[in-house]
Amino acid sequence: MYHKIKIDDALFLDRLRYRYALDIVDGMKDVKVYENTLNIPFPYFISDAIRYIDSIVSFENKNGIQKEWAIVSNGIMIGAIGIHFNKGIENHVSEIGYWLHKNYRGKGIMTRVLKEFTSFIFKTYKLSKLRATVFNHNPGSMRALEKACFKSEGTLIKEYQKDSKLIDGKVYGICK
Repeated sequence: MYHKIKIDDALFLDRLRYRYALDIVDGMKDVKVYENTLNIPFPYFISDAIRYIDSIVSFENKNGIQKEWAIVSNGIMIGAIGIHFNKGIENHVSEIGYWLHKNYRGKGIMTRVLKEFTSFIFKTYKLSKLRATVFNHNPGSMRALEKACFKSEGTLIKEYQKDSKLIDGKVYGICK
């Protein structure tokens, strides 16, 4: 059920494990992660990391399918990427989500992760389309998706509410 995905000699995607909890908390100290995601709290505590890992482990054990990977560089979790299965595990399309520690952004890491992750998902899962939605104030994530061959599918006007503000989201998609 669990798959490790090699990106290069120093970078791979691993099963989300409790030993990564402190790395998650370290990555979440950056307010940008909070600002660019819908459901991640700020400040972020170890109890939040444990609750997050618990929810992933519970889903994966219940459904027999992996949905979340730790992005690991030289033994340290520097981010995560996963499938939301927001339309159910049997649907042909799902949204993905990801985050990357601030010290690793702007180096092409997420583009490489997205390319390998997408290829793996299409070879291994029944999904034929992946979608990602990015807040309009996150151009770095948009660039990573575009470089990973995701295509813009439009803008969702005032689709999301965060801190009492309505936010537009740009939708990207890629087909098998």
